[in-house]
Amino acid sequence: PAAPAAGMAHAADADCFAQAMTAGLADGSPEALLATAALLQTAERAGVADGAVYGVAAQANVRLGRRLEAWQLLQRARARGVELITLEMNVLLGAGARCGQLLPAVALLHEMRRSGSRVAPDV
Repeated sequence: PAAPAAGMAHAADADCFAQAMTAGLADGSPEALLATAALLQTAERAGVADGAVYGVAAQANVRLGRRLEAWQLLQRARARGVELITLEMNVLLGAGARCGQLLPAVALLHEMRRSGSRVAPDV
């Protein structure tokens, strides 16, 4: 059989990371939530960290009470050109509003409400 296309292999890798990290969220223990950070670092090094991977890592940080880290993670994803869907953008919005980044969070809210935006705030 032919080898899978490189893009497909990367997509599968990103999905595997996201699924493993989601299992950590479902577990909910501090150890499992902290493990998502290590998985994110591995996904970044492998070049397969997509919006879902960043989003799950951000959610784990929020659950750990680390809203600033969640805000910074998703800002890093955006700076790297990672496309974030509505779910991740709303995690970013909530984390920013609760970690002292109110003005940038309000700017993000306006960006999300802008006509033609593919993401919508849930507030």
